[in-house]
Amino acid sequence: MRGNGDAPPTCMTSLSSVLAAPERFEGMKISFGAWVDQVSDVVLVFPSEDAMGLRDTASSMVIYPEKHVRSEDRLLPGLSGSAEFVRVTGFFYRIEDGVRNSRVDPVDSGRFGVLEGVTIED
Repeated sequence: MRGNGDAPPTCMTSLSSVLAAPERFEGMKISFGAWVDQVSDVVLVFPSEDAMGLRDTASSMVIYPEKHVRSEDRLLPGLSGSAEFVRVTGFFYRIEDGVRNSRVDPVDSGRFGVLEGVTIED
């Protein structure tokens, strides 16, 4: 865990750890290195360049920059529009049976989780 002050602590981890035990990270602010690709209005996170190339939905997440963001507002500053390896920090929520809380978004279907309140660093 990292952080001082009133903000929630950040759990420094790997995307592989989150994939292996998503229930351990539910609702936590996490930070990890990952491949990120922005396609139209959707920002996706993958554990490897190979998984990204295959568009492996089972091991990928959708990024939501802020809570309850409309799909057309998902673009994040700092992304060049092409795939890159970056540090991703945000609140993790897993998807069970295709549903994450009350939000149902077609782009989430088949993915193991979503990230909200995300920041991206090179």
